[in-house]
Amino acid sequence: MDIRSYIDDLKEENLLVNFDDVSFDVSNIAYDSKKVSNGTLFVCKGAAFKKQYLEEAIEKGACCYVSEDCYDVNIPQIRVGDIRKAMAVIAGRFYDHPDRKLTLIGITGTKGKTTTAYYIKAILDTFLLNSGKKPAGILSGIFNYYGKDYEESSLTTPETFELFEKLSNAAENGLEYLVMEVSSQALKYHRTYGLMFDFAGYLNLDEDHISPGEHSDFEDYKASKLLLFKACDVAVLNKDSEHYEDFLNECVDAKKVISFSSKGLDADYRACDINAKNGVLEFNIVYHDASRDTDEPVRKSNFTILSSGEFNIDNALLATSIGSELNVPYEDMKEALYNVKVPGRMEVVKSRGGRIAIVDFAHNKLSFIKLFEAVKKEYPDKKIAIVFGTPGGKAYDRRALMGMIAAKNADKVYITEDDPYREKAEDICEEIRAEAVKYSDDIVVVLNRQDAIKRAAEETDAEWIILIAGKGIENSIKRKEGWVPMEPDNKCIERVFCEIESRKG
Repeated sequence: MDIRSYIDDLKEENLLVNFDDVSFDVSNIAYDSKKVSNGTLFVCKGAAFKKQYLEEAIEKGACCYVSEDCYDVNIPQIRVGDIRKAMAVIAGRFYDHPDRKLTLIGITGTKGKTTTAYYIKAILDTFLLNSGKKPAGILSGIFNYYGKDYEESSLTTPETFELFEKLSNAAENGLEYLVMEVSSQALKYHRTYGLMFDFAGYLNLDEDHISPGEHSDFEDYKASKLLLFKACDVAVLNKDSEHYEDFLNECVDAKKVISFSSKGLDADYRACDINAKNGVLEFNIVYHDASRDTDEPVRKSNFTILSSGEFNIDNALLATSIGSELNVPYEDMKEALYNVKVPGRMEVVKSRGGRIAIVDFAHNKLSFIKLFEAVKKEYPDKKIAIVFGTPGGKAYDRRALMGMIAAKNADKVYITEDDPYREKAEDICEEIRAEAVKYSDDIVVVLNRQDAIKRAAEETDAEWIILIAGKGIENSIKRKEGWVPMEPDNKCIERVFCEIESRKG
């Protein structure tokens, strides 16, 4: 594709400041000098960008560079006013606007994005496979799939060039649908700029990701989430959320707005007759069918999810609302939700001797509150132990908040590492402990995560339930030296339960 097409696109989006005389066919786009080849259009991005990176790109074959600043180098420049938006425009042109070839579904919220994405994929897969078609694609915080093999995810929403490449691969591999989590960081930094979502779903909103490297305050966090609803055909909103009206007001360009509720509000899709017990959720769905000449609601009964956590009803409602709008038969949706498993999300691990642990990705205030509410309701006779930590370098306010919530709700608290990165794990743990001890005396710090899980299991018995929060099924931990292999939490507690019961004979 001739470079002039990219310049024209940037001009159309009012991003072009000026450009040098340039003419060549773009055969590659990159922002990492290690990925440059002949014919590359190179993008200079990031606060830490150095001229050295551009010089390395030129040596490897970059023919032109795009940046907000000028550099004294011997290749032409395209100067733009916003490099993040420019990247999305460039990627859209290079990958031929892959969102236009897919039914693209985006999910956002503070809690539940991954589970909802899995529910939607399960619903679509059941319908598609029953119709002899290929399964849906997914970009999530656990795995990605775009038509060939599943791959582990490194970011909730990939960087711009990688995101458009994956969408392009999905379209080229013949997929019709793709569901993706859309993070606040992706929206704030315009990774999804220019994409048009066929469906955009909103779950909930609570304070999170507030730190110098993320969002300056809650309003900035909320404003980022709202951006998704400026670029969708159909918006699906949780009417139970206190921020429902904020999101509704952003949907002025949407062709249709759908609401759902699990709290009895007058919404398009409502859950009722909810029963949550011993890791099983049962509920009915009531909705109005515009195709029928009646005001009477349609009741679809007997939905069952083999998972703990009544909050998963909201995730299921969002998923089934989208499924219904896509004309997926309710029998397919019921089958999908009954069979779906979301790795590391409210994952129940049971031992032969009756021990129970729940492994969950709960990593912020809202998810912690919901986790304890669910466990206390579904396992009222169990004492609770929890193993958790908070990450380094971000979301500093989680430390005191989660320490307080854990100490108020658990009978034993084991504080440990969770991606400390450049910080010392012991310093993070001490910040959590300092708040937790204000509310409970049974607080211990065990720095090594596997050791903390083992100690929690050894100091409890079948009268307890052990919650292991924050990492899900992740098989590495981020320390100062980088990502270090780690036994996933679910495998660790399975092993520890077996070892303890083997010793007891």
